[in-house]
Amino acid sequence: MKAMIDRGSFRAQVEAQFTVSDPKKGGRPRSTRLMMLKVLVLRRIYDLSDDAAEFQITDRLSFHHFLGLEL
Repeated sequence: MKAMIDRGSFRAQVEAQFTVSDPKKGGRPRSTRLMMLKVLVLRRIYDLSDDAAEFQITDRLSFHHFLGLEL
């Protein structure tokens, strides 16, 4: 799936949909918007709830690889 999808074309469209937040306000750094889109794709394909998606992301190497996370 990673090889079939041109992430560059998605990145510009996804980034355009969100406003830029002020990083000086503090708090935890956000996940990239592209990663969040990938999580939504995984949730849709595997019919996962938020909690189930979080568990599967930490449990499955294939999800790690798709999301571009390091071990």
